[in-house]
Amino acid sequence: MDNEITINIEDIKNAPDNSITDPETIRQIALWGIKNNSNELYCKINKEFEFFGLYPEVRQITILDGLKKYFAKTPQEQIEKDWAELEEYDEIRPTIGEFLKEMKKNI
Repeated sequence: MDNEITINIEDIKNAPDNSITDPETIRQIALWGIKNNSNELYCKINKEFEFFGLYPEVRQITILDGLKKYFAKTPQEQIEKDWAELEEYDEIRPTIGEFLKEMKKNI
């Protein structure tokens, strides 16, 4: 990852507002904004993805992706230690399943 601007600025300007979700494009829009002291293109970034400009190393969008990476890279001993540290939260209610059922009722 470097600081060279490779996106086509005119294409970004012509894109609909709130439409850009690609992490690298968002990183480059943020970089372009800093270099040009301009927030002109920020409206093009989908609001749910704005954090990519601040945290370009973030590539996982889902919790599942993060969990897969954690379990793939973390030694079993560390997983067991981490699990033990969270054990006290096992009795907190509602569970995620209960929460989702309740939310579905209210929708």
